[in-house]
Amino acid sequence: MKPDIVHTPFNKERIIEKLKNIPMDIRDEFAIPIGLKDITDLSYTKLSFQILVAASIAENGVLKEVIDGFANQSYIVGRSYYDDVRQYITNFEDNIKSKVQNLVFKVHERNLGYNAEQKVDYILSSNWREIDRYPNHGDDIFQFDFEGIKHILSKKLKTVIDTEQDIEFSKGIIEFQISKKTLQKSSDRKSIISNLLRGRDYLFDSMFKNFNVQLLYIYYSPADEIVEKILEISSIIKATSFDDISEKRLLERCSECSLSLRQILILGGHNDILEKFDMEKNMILI
Repeated sequence: MKPDIVHTPFNKERIIEKLKNIPMDIRDEFAIPIGLKDITDLSYTKLSFQILVAASIAENGVLKEVIDGFANQSYIVGRSYYDDVRQYITNFEDNIKSKVQNLVFKVHERNLGYNAEQKVDYILSSNWREIDRYPNHGDDIFQFDFEGIKHILSKKLKTVIDTEQDIEFSKGIIEFQISKKTLQKSSDRKSIISNLLRGRDYLFDSMFKNFNVQLLYIYYSPADEIVEKILEISSIIKATSFDDISEKRLLERCSECSLSLRQILILGGHNDILEKFDMEKNMILI
């Protein structure tokens, strides 16, 4: 097997002629020596093209499009970013459009290690390697079950997800509903609160980045009044400089809450604010 040999060799004479006909004043743009007079031969290998597919929900339903991951001209020429990532890709997309429309993203088990040390992990993947076996998936983006996405999210957010009510996923959107219990079980509460404030985050599975890259967006929402109060306090902290954060102001916002300000700050991962308040109470400024 020689995977670097192209299946359909191109016309060398035609390529050589086109290279020689490039005007002198723009040869530098193609790294062609200005003094080039002739080309006796060409060698070539097969090049791979990274296919980037954006799958999202549009007004008319599921939208799957090939995009140009190297587009970077929109800010220069005043074109929209969407137009930029689509400008040079549409002709190529026509050749694989049916395959792209049937692309779905999955979570599957992967055995890691050998013999007694073997363990099972869950990874993000897609059906691209067997796309021809999926003829009618144009309206689907995901093909998940609760167990799979639960393990992926638990690992990412360093928390424990117990019930299916914590995660809502339809054909196009995954929403993680954060409760007080979720925060209590997390070892990285600050990241969860940060994601809640933004309303979203993404999962990037780098384990097989040399083969297949998955970038999966997750939406976040509060599941109870406690988390809503934590978000309110966190928003104030985020909008205020560290030195100007007032314990009195935060206490006023927690007057009708079932938790103390201290408990709210702990659940929100604001240990630095707790330390600041404790130092202001118990230490003398010199």
